[in-house]
Amino acid sequence: MIETSSGHHRPWMAGPGRPWMTYGLIVSCCLIFVLGPASGLNPGYGSGGRLVEAQSAYFERWGVVPSALWSGDPDQPLAPLTALFVHGNWLHLLGNMLFLYVFGR
Repeated sequence: MIETSSGHHRPWMAGPGRPWMTYGLIVSCCLIFVLGPASGLNPGYGSGGRLVEAQSAYFERWGVVPSALWSGDPDQPLAPLTALFVHGNWLHLLGNMLFLYVFGR
């Protein structure tokens, strides 16, 4: 177990001062965003109306839709977990990753 200079134990850290779990989450969120339709970078999702349709389907499938969450849909129990990696746009992603970097240390 890792102990910091302030005496706190951080078992998830690989070494003193290196928040590897935080770095891993940041990389995972960024990769998922860039590869998904929300970024608009993947030409496989098309452009214009096709891209908007792909984004809507993506958010409905992987995001949390409260009415579906409580309806008993068998796919929905994982939605709160998968929604952690769904970001609506670049500003949303950058804001969340900055917050994670600052407070995940």
